[in-house]
Amino acid sequence: MFLGYIPGVWDLLHAGHVAILERARSLCDRLVVGVPSDEVVLQDKGQLPIVSLQDRVHLLEALCCVDVVLPYYKLEFLTHLELLKPDILFVGETWGSDTRHVDAERWTSLNHCRLIRLPYTRGISTTQLKERICGQ
Repeated sequence: MFLGYIPGVWDLLHAGHVAILERARSLCDRLVVGVPSDEVVLQDKGQLPIVSLQDRVHLLEALCCVDVVLPYYKLEFLTHLELLKPDILFVGETWGSDTRHVDAERWTSLNHCRLIRLPYTRGISTTQLKERICGQ
């Protein structure tokens, strides 16, 4: 059985989010989704998410492609990687090169875990939705 893990903010859950989650789930037997607390999002992005952690978790749990949702309360992925020991770490195509990403990539190489970059759905993003909602 292959276990996959995919972290993300998942704010304003939209079709692009669902597409990447469905793609990830199609490549593993069980999919665990990491979700940062509102405070972690603020630390990372400089603003709070529009949808609260509790509601983001609830929405993700309702998706049939998601098996488990795990919140995280620090701006790092190693805690979940060590806890779960997934076979695959799924990331979006804009996965960065900051410390938490480098640490996660190092963990995958040391622990026989595949790192799979999944493409985003073109034409839809949380940023685009926020701009449309605000009329910008």
